[in-house]
Amino acid sequence: MTEAADLLSTISQADAKKWRQYPAYKDSGIEWLGEIPEHWEVKQLKRGYDVQLGKILRNESVSKQDTLEPYIRAANVYWEGIDISDIKEMWFSPGEKKQYEVSKGDLIVCEGGDVGRSAIWDGSITPIYIQNAVHRVRAKDSNLNKFLYYLMYALKSCGYFDLLCDRATLAHLTREKLVRILLPFPPLSEQEIIAAFLDRETAKIDALVATKERFIELLAEKRTALISQAVTKGLDPNAPMKDFGVEWLGEIAAHWEVKRLKHAVSSLIVKGNSVKRPFVALEYIMSGFAKLVNDYEYPIADASEYALFEEGDILFGKLRPYLRKYWLANFSGCCPAELLVLRPDEEQLDRKFFYYFIQSAYFIAMADGTSYGVKMPRTSWEKLGWMSIVFPDIYKQRTIASHLDAETAKIDALIAKTRESIEKLKEYRTALISAAVTGKINVREEAP
Repeated sequence: MTEAADLLSTISQADAKKWRQYPAYKDSGIEWLGEIPEHWEVKQLKRGYDVQLGKILRNESVSKQDTLEPYIRAANVYWEGIDISDIKEMWFSPGEKKQYEVSKGDLIVCEGGDVGRSAIWDGSITPIYIQNAVHRVRAKDSNLNKFLYYLMYALKSCGYFDLLCDRATLAHLTREKLVRILLPFPPLSEQEIIAAFLDRETAKIDALVATKERFIELLAEKRTALISQAVTKGLDPNAPMKDFGVEWLGEIAAHWEVKRLKHAVSSLIVKGNSVKRPFVALEYIMSGFAKLVNDYEYPIADASEYALFEEGDILFGKLRPYLRKYWLANFSGCCPAELLVLRPDEEQLDRKFFYYFIQSAYFIAMADGTSYGVKMPRTSWEKLGWMSIVFPDIYKQRTIASHLDAETAKIDALIAKTRESIEKLKEYRTALISAAVTGKINVREEAP
């Protein structure tokens, strides 16, 4: 358990500096846990909690007494709570209903999927039951489900479940593994104090994170508005305007040109001959920010199966255009059919100006308006090519693009800084939970 031990140790030590510690500690005998307060105990989870794995999915009734009932599965379980927007039903017998029913306050733990992910059931649907991708955990006397919820969060955050469950295959947190986990057990009164403290402090952090995320949304709206204004009306607020009758645009700069997109831009579908190139999938592109997601390592793929793009080409996601997936390629590669590879005729249309144009509210609205399909709406070049594009002469296009480079860079820097502060808050939240439930900090006197 070395990796998990190192992670939790780092988290706990970092936070312990800001809070009081207990007067005396002892060795827990558990590598990942280290020392615990002297009066705490270490026991297997089953000593303090009853665990029930859910019922195997059954689509047909076997008795007239069976009834269709709602059930919780792993896909419904999130740390924030149980998502009841997509609750499914299956057949339960009277005996199964007694065995698998969930009561308000029960802890639901994922056996499959994202193993260890947990949530407290709030009782919003009664009755409701569990399917065998989750466990129902109930505290015995002198223990608290909410304290265990925070312990599960700490274990998940430090990578414990990844080590406990084999991630090389389909991971499962079996009942046998779950009930044998060795955990710290403070007295019930202390569990209640710790859980209440963490409820309070995490709520403050979550509220601050929500405020910062809303600030990012407002910055993104400002960015789009700035771009939309510049690429349809120019930079001179006093320039004469004219209504060209283009839907969604309204008045545009009077001296600008209006053309069908297909007369100024080409959509390329070129496949390589078994050439190996970096592969960029739709999910690698950040929604609304014209960037690739940094977390991905871009695989090398056989380009004969995909569309080629060159450095300087513009990729646009035709699946759900409202997601605003676009990227100006800074390297050559290949991509799937869900991305259009666009290349402007640079005698008419500056590449950077066009890149900003497709980020405008007008272009996204038009692209979304041409999409078809209910579950997976998408557009096509055949439809997009007929939409109108407006632009001034090349010199003014380049001036507008340079202006937007400078202005969007300021907004992007502020967004990046805010994102960084959000990540630090989330790290602090995890550290605080881990330190409190493992006894690295003493919160018994932390009054509301």
